[in-house]
Amino acid sequence: MHYNKPRKQTPKGVTNASVTQKGDKLTGPSALGTAKMKDPEMVPLLEVIDTLNTLFDDLSESAVAGLMALVIQAAKSDEVLRSRALENSLENFLKSEKVRDRILDTLLAAPGELGRLVAEVVGDGKGLDSIIAGAFHGVRLDVEQDDS
Repeated sequence: MHYNKPRKQTPKGVTNASVTQKGDKLTGPSALGTAKMKDPEMVPLLEVIDTLNTLFDDLSESAVAGLMALVIQAAKSDEVLRSRALENSLENFLKSEKVRDRILDTLLAAPGELGRLVAEVVGDGKGLDSIIAGAFHGVRLDVEQDDS
């Protein structure tokens, strides 16, 4: 029988890639030089997700991202939502009762932890406009990426 002897690891110094825990959220390095998102088409969607993370700080970032993925996928596959996102301004998209109803139907079908988030959104309306805006930006980003 032959086996490899474990190698002794030597410390190589402290790196700036550490991750710390702040409440339930993980944060990475924040020093100057930290890379920023360079794709300007993603900025509106990232702003929506940041807003939702702030509004629902008791939920994990993965739950918020999962909710947005669910809503964006529903908006991309629903012809009414897709066409309204492409043909209207964000302001008009947000005002549409048909859009609101379809997004709420998607939210109400959300499973697990997402269901708890939905109860908060539907219960007092907080974050609903941000979620609808996320669907708007997600559809437009999808079309822009297909066109490139």
